[in-house]
Amino acid sequence: MTSFPSVRTERLLLRPLRADDAEAINSYQSLPEVVQYMFWEVRTLAETREHLEKRLLTTALENDGDVLVVGVELAGPEHPARLIGEITLFLHSVANGQAEIGWAFHPDFQGHGFASEAASGMLDWAFAELDVHRIEAHLDPHNAASAAVCLRLGMQRDALLRENLLFKGAWGDTAVYGILRHERATRVAGRSQGDAGAGGSGGAPGAGSVDHADNAAGAGSVDHADNAAGAGSVDHAGSAASAGNT
Repeated sequence: MTSFPSVRTERLLLRPLRADDAEAINSYQSLPEVVQYMFWEVRTLAETREHLEKRLLTTALENDGDVLVVGVELAGPEHPARLIGEITLFLHSVANGQAEIGWAFHPDFQGHGFASEAASGMLDWAFAELDVHRIEAHLDPHNAASAAVCLRLGMQRDALLRENLLFKGAWGDTAVYGILRHERATRVAGRSQGDAGAGGSGGAPGAGSVDHADNAAGAGSVDHADNAAGAGSVDHAGSAASAGNT
């Protein structure tokens, strides 16, 4: 069993969610632009509290179908500590080393590279601590901002699944992005060498860079448990409508 402790990036802290995060989470889960690509509609505070209680029951990824949701908090000296979003990791198959990532962020924090930075930190943790071979993100093909985040993370667009799910009363397509363990390792090594050559700190890929493409309302699978049909991506098109909002 691999529990998630906390992961610090240049400007963010990825940490386990707490019961007292409900109001901060509801501040974006209640916004239409955030749930645009989600399987669920805007949530009331009571609904967010109920959903959070369920998510708090999972603190580790061990079995097929386990879903881990962690909070993303501002952690730099220039920012007061504040929860601005969440990162989700869905363990598809232990035997085959397959997982899926998703994210959701408050629109107030778009355009600063926070989604890329947080997802980068989660990818590095997942490949280092879990025996996974491949991590993918499922996106709505129209979610250009989240697609840009995926590409920035080094993911490739592997497939377009045509009308593979019924989303809010209409058939929708899913764009599948993926990255392999060795591809991520090569990317991290290349970035570290580049930073060292430039006199930089060699930080995690994507950390601290401003990325105006990070404006997606959602990308990646935000919560498969919320999809009764089992399709589970939060960005109907692939992971969450709220992935990549920063």
